[in-house]
Amino acid sequence: MKPFVQRWINIVIDLKKNSHLKYCIAFTTVLIATGCNEDPPTSNKPFTPSYTQSLIDGDVIWAINSQFAAIYNQNLAGKPTGNKNLTASGPLGGTVTITGVTSYASNNGITTVNLKYVLTNSRSISTSGNVSVDLTLTGEATYTGSWSSSGYTASNIQSGYLQMSGTAKRTGYTTPPAIVEATSVSITTSSSDGHGSISGTIGNRSATWSW
Repeated sequence: MKPFVQRWINIVIDLKKNSHLKYCIAFTTVLIATGCNEDPPTSNKPFTPSYTQSLIDGDVIWAINSQFAAIYNQNLAGKPTGNKNLTASGPLGGTVTITGVTSYASNNGITTVNLKYVLTNSRSISTSGNVSVDLTLTGEATYTGSWSSSGYTASNIQSGYLQMSGTAKRTGYTTPPAIVEATSVSITTSSSDGHGSISGTIGNRSATWSW
């Protein structure tokens, strides 16, 4: 018989002779078991929120609206109203052909536009807070609506087929894949008194943005 087994037999015999030792052995066993059952160490790695498709789409429709507004501001704002037919550079490269008509009502300071943009690799970078979208657009779209210098805006962008490429980032969020998509786009913007919202669709996905 092995010595280890023999020792446990002797302990069992001693327990039969000295019943009070049972409690000592049991108590010791509990302490040993408790000491071995330690909780696993917790991780101190910070949580990184996911940059979901819904957030990306909201940021993209905001960036498209920003690019269309920038094209208008760079080429038509402060210019005589009326019929338009010109080709200009995109905000950060590419080209855009602008056709249509603009008007201005002096009694209320409201500008109204009914325009068509034909974009070819028109690039812009839009930033706001922790959001940055580098976007290049190719395709045709209508740009209609009205606005005033007081902050009132009501505009709409419609495209049956718009090619989009670039990147979208939110500081502190996971990094999404690059934007590569060609689909229909519909965007409606409204604002007043410094607050506004953008809503629309990219293909069959709904998207929103507010400030």
